[in-house]
Amino acid sequence: MLNIVQIHTDSKFIDEGMSRFESKFFRNTLIIFKGGRKYHGKHREIANVFKRNRKSIKKIIDICSNADLVVLFDLDEIKSYITNRLPKETKIAWRFFGHELYGRKTKTFLSKLTIEAIKNKWFFYLWQRLKRRLKKIKGYIKWGVDFEKEFKIALKRVDYFLCTSQEECNFLKKIWPGLPQFIRFPIINSIKAIAGNLDKRGLPVVVGHNKIVWNNHLELIEIIGNSNNRKKHNFLLLFSYGLENKYTRTVREKASGYPEIKFIEKFMSKEEFEVFYSQVSALVINTYRQAGLGNIFQAIKNGVKVYLNGKNIVLQWLKNERFLIFTIKDFANDIEDDNLALGKQEIIYNQKRLDNMLGKRSIEDFQKAIYDKINEF
Repeated sequence: MLNIVQIHTDSKFIDEGMSRFESKFFRNTLIIFKGGRKYHGKHREIANVFKRNRKSIKKIIDICSNADLVVLFDLDEIKSYITNRLPKETKIAWRFFGHELYGRKTKTFLSKLTIEAIKNKWFFYLWQRLKRRLKKIKGYIKWGVDFEKEFKIALKRVDYFLCTSQEECNFLKKIWPGLPQFIRFPIINSIKAIAGNLDKRGLPVVVGHNKIVWNNHLELIEIIGNSNNRKKHNFLLLFSYGLENKYTRTVREKASGYPEIKFIEKFMSKEEFEVFYSQVSALVINTYRQAGLGNIFQAIKNGVKVYLNGKNIVLQWLKNERFLIFTIKDFANDIEDDNLALGKQEIIYNQKRLDNMLGKRSIEDFQKAIYDKINEF
């Protein structure tokens, strides 16, 4: 039996993470850092909660030093610090979230309208540099380290890169060629397609998946605003997650001129989230980077038509998997043509593709891959 330690900072991903490693071959230890939304999930009885201080970090390093595998759910500053102080024989896996790398190339993944929406473009980039400098100072004062250097060292120290698709890993390696060995991280089996309503015509269209700048909402609002046919449709702009700032205020201002656009600002429970996607016709996400996979697969599960930006590697991945996935240009055309829903046969086709993909890449296959990798040594 392998001893696995999972380290989390975001409570939203704890149950997802634990589900991937629930096996008779694994014994799991759960570590959570205090801060953010409190964890109330089904694994709270076995959770070890720690503060972010030297005393706690020393205890965590001691726990991890006796593990066969340490799984980091995102690679932030504190997890980089821990990683670089573990014994060389301790295997480390990094569950990639996205922000760890994409956040270091911000300009690459923002549209022109998004950049223009941020008051004083020079101020935005100055603020990004200032935040990095403040983080560096904080690292020196509290921990005696340069966190950016810690991250770069951790990239070389981590053994396995847990990512949902080979396509994204290949894309990232063009920018960061030294990434760890890829292991495909499985989509949860509960996303399996359901029968449901096969007639989605006339239902609302979901725009974006949260309020963060990566969504590049303004292009979508512009497309809706330029359409002569927009009054025939209802658009729901998901705005329940993320900080309020200049960008979000600009999005609200631009959308206020179109009564067809309504904001969804309540954070949904898992159950509400699943019901929500059974009651819409289309999902439009304009990110240039991987984001919102939970939304995308819930949409496919429920027969919802999905539009993604052509720069997003997820579009290429899903097309390689032979899903019917559409572009932002298609979205503009489909508003005019009243074609914002899949036909019944298209829904059934996408749902079969989803079931097929889940069948090929099960949680059991992932667990076997992990078990075999650790036992190679």
